[in-house]
Amino acid sequence: MAYPAPTSVYVPAFDVNVGTISNNPITFNIVGGTQVIRSNRVYIYDATDNSLICSHLQARTDGVHEFPAKTSGEIVYASGKSSSDLVNGKQYYVKIQTYTTSNASPSGESSAMSVAKLFWALATPTLTITSIPSTID
Repeated sequence: MAYPAPTSVYVPAFDVNVGTISNNPITFNIVGGTQVIRSNRVYIYDATDNSLICSHLQARTDGVHEFPAKTSGEIVYASGKSSSDLVNGKQYYVKIQTYTTSNASPSGESSAMSVAKLFWALATPTLTITSIPSTID
């Protein structure tokens, strides 16, 4: 039996070199509640050509996913893709799937995929000061 897909997905704009942080994670609702959910997997696709870039599995029983920095060994890149394919300044979309086992094993059951949700990968702004006046009031 397939479970309903996660809904109402919220993806914050985030720096892929840092990932989402605990106070601003990817969130979603699970129809029917979280009683049987043990893990979820986020899939990130390139919005320009719809190619799968990577996925990340997280063992959680709630509707939250904290995506790590793109260099994390926990991220699984699609065939022919690497961390250099996930860059700031581009638009991507995510899909989420939930599982009844903590490791998304075939022995468990999974939900359908969520509807795609667009987001921007944005770099943390930097400030460069080129000269400092000799007198500061």
